[in-house]
Amino acid sequence: MLLKFKLIGVLAKMKKTFLTLATVGIITLTGCSGGGSTVIKSNAGSVTKEMVYDQIKDTDEGKQVIKDLTEKQILEKKYKVTDEEINEEIKDLREELGFSKEQFKESLPTFGYNSEKDLQNDMKNQLLMIKVITGGKLFSDKELKKEYDSADYNYRITASHILVENEEIANEVKAQLDGGADFAALAKEKSMDTASAENGGSLQPFTKGTMVAEFEEAAFKMKEGEISAPIKSQFGYHIIQVTQKEKLSFKEMKSTLKNELLVKNSKPYDSPMEKYEEEIKKLEKEANIKVKDEDLKELFELEEENKEKDSK
Repeated sequence: MLLKFKLIGVLAKMKKTFLTLATVGIITLTGCSGGGSTVIKSNAGSVTKEMVYDQIKDTDEGKQVIKDLTEKQILEKKYKVTDEEINEEIKDLREELGFSKEQFKESLPTFGYNSEKDLQNDMKNQLLMIKVITGGKLFSDKELKKEYDSADYNYRITASHILVENEEIANEVKAQLDGGADFAALAKEKSMDTASAENGGSLQPFTKGTMVAEFEEAAFKMKEGEISAPIKSQFGYHIIQVTQKEKLSFKEMKSTLKNELLVKNSKPYDSPMEKYEEEIKKLEKEANIKVKDEDLKELFELEEENKEKDSK
């Protein structure tokens, strides 16, 4: 319950889904209203682009497809992502995972990709997002190495924890541990995290950016064998025991380093996603969007209407 969703790529904890052009290629914002080119034909009749478009635009999901496609066109006009950049990013990812090319290819379904092309498309979208946040650049190895050399989080940590409901219980548990009680036994008896409690509080090894912030901040400052004071998080109160801190190489840390630099590049916003969304709003205004279909005008007017409502 402590692990946050983490992408296998460079945008841990932040991902906005773009539908691929293969999915939305049958939609054209300027050409669907005339003629209706046939996309499927049978002895029962024909399905045209116009028919598909009319069905899609009447659903919330379809409208989001159209908005996403418009957004992607705007971004790709301003920011370019090359095949070389995509392949380099995938190479870094494969090396970080420690896979051969064949192993990596075979593992793609595990990460939700049906093919290498799917991964390339998704990676392109991720790199596009990074460029929106950073103003058009990707992080160089020199920048990443500088961050690596100065970072205090270049570790993979193995730890156990006991999660309890309130500070009073946490202090009681800590007192028992200070008195020599067995950590694993107390975890099985007291911890609300039933999944880890069965294993004496043991958690999967983790790196920076995968645990809740309060837990992570404490764990990375601890020494091997150390037991923490009670740590409060959204889940309750944790008592942490660090059993191993494994120093990671630069290659193993690359994704994490990119994430950290992305966060730094997002200031003064609270998160990369917040900065991304603000930049998108600016780009949409600059794009001089004109909606030709009355049924879709709300896609780019709702934000302004909401602002007007909030000001009243």
